[in-house]
Amino acid sequence: MTKSIVIFSYHYLCSKNKAGFHFIAQELAKMGHEVTFVSTPYGAINYNKFKAKGGKFAELNTLTRVNNKLSSFVLFSLLPLISYRNKLLDILLQPLLVLQYKLLLKFTIKKYIKNADIIVFESNQFLRLFDYIQSQNKSAKYVYRVSDLMWCLPNFPQWAINYENTILNKFDVISVPSGYMFEYYTPLIKSKTILQLDYHGIDKQIFDQNNDPSPYDDDKINLIWVGVSSFDIDFIKIAAKIKPDWIFHIIGILEPISMSNVIEYGVISFKATIKYIKHADIALACHLYKIGAESLSNSLKVIQYSYCALPILAPQFMHYYAGNNMFYYTQGDEKSIAECLQMVENLKIDKLNYEILDWNETTYKIFAQII
Repeated sequence: MTKSIVIFSYHYLCSKNKAGFHFIAQELAKMGHEVTFVSTPYGAINYNKFKAKGGKFAELNTLTRVNNKLSSFVLFSLLPLISYRNKLLDILLQPLLVLQYKLLLKFTIKKYIKNADIIVFESNQFLRLFDYIQSQNKSAKYVYRVSDLMWCLPNFPQWAINYENTILNKFDVISVPSGYMFEYYTPLIKSKTILQLDYHGIDKQIFDQNNDPSPYDDDKINLIWVGVSSFDIDFIKIAAKIKPDWIFHIIGILEPISMSNVIEYGVISFKATIKYIKHADIALACHLYKIGAESLSNSLKVIQYSYCALPILAPQFMHYYAGNNMFYYTQGDEKSIAECLQMVENLKIDKLNYEILDWNETTYKIFAQII
């Protein structure tokens, strides 16, 4: 049966760079549901971030029809519901910001909220409007699709983290993409709320249909890193020194690594990375530790590497990964890194011990209990 679904996300639906929420919205629309994707919180202070994603001024507080089942709405206020990097200011502003958003919702998308069968929240500051939105539509089903642990995010307001704890048991479904998150939320669920472990999906077709020739020298062992954050440059320096005949390909990060067997590409398009992933021998998930980095164990990039049957090198704190193709080292420990490199030399992964889903399958799984 067709449902009316409203999604609240920090992402901008029409951005060229796609994240999980984009794919979930698109798949729900393909299933025949009427989807309104609300991008929030945006305001005068962070307008440039919205603009950098390809957003246009004409889209602010206006419903933009993407196709016959999918619409975009950018909820824009003078002062967005974000941290102002001052604890006292955040505390003082919070009630005013919430009141501002209640009025904004009332005069913009209240009818979409009232008519929704399902309302989806991402883990961001807009969660603070949950109780108000639920008061406007008590019959809807509520889904919390966690993209990040908010207490791990830099400059995140403490009031948002505290508020999340008060509303967790009011959701019908909480869906998390990593085993670490699942373990974190399990003891916090005290009601009939369904907590689900739903790994990220991938676009299998874009990998399966890519016939680009290998960009590598096939006589060498080629390792690939793709990413722009939490990169452990010391791991690369140690590993490249241990294995001078292996070639380390670094996409996304430009660091001063002056080693003959390290090649840096900078940022390239997602489609352009596919041939590098498909034809690599080994994948690198060499993340630096920061609070909550354990959740990277099941990142979208890890799942893409796994779909291409690559052995993955990762620091020990990523042991929450469920697959049989990840091999662990102790961060900064040269002996441990050397042993890990030796384990994956000429290793072929014949079969993963878990199934990787595409975004259609993942979306169906997230909403199966309520659609």
